[in-house]
Amino acid sequence: MFLSATVCGCCSSKGTADTAAGQRPPTHLSSLARMLQNDLSKLDREVKAEDAALIERYSLIRQDDGYYVAAILTLDHTYTEGELDVYGVKVQTIQGDMLTVLIPTNRYLQLIESRAVKSIEIDSKVQLKNKTS
Repeated sequence: MFLSATVCGCCSSKGTADTAAGQRPPTHLSSLARMLQNDLSKLDREVKAEDAALIERYSLIRQDDGYYVAAILTLDHTYTEGELDVYGVKVQTIQGDMLTVLIPTNRYLQLIESRAVKSIEIDSKVQLKNKTS
């Protein structure tokens, strides 16, 4: 059995992947993606219009009678974007193993457990600062 050390580029966390057994580490979540996971776990129901703070915090998008979060996913090389259909993910663009997507909030917790997804980075709004003279 060979263990290979891995270091995350965005948070420098260290982990090991059991390469001999063919297992891969769990999905890496950015800090904002982890916060969304925690908030949705506490909510224990679908996001609704009255959840204004949650909608604002994660820039959730209302579409098709539900809320979606915009994200960048990295797929495990053994999977294709078509395998995200079961989670209701709407693929926007594809660049190699990276995809920009809309993830339905009611399926987010299941998606992060998928072996197809290596990492999730939640998009956030860009805040422009006005320069005053």
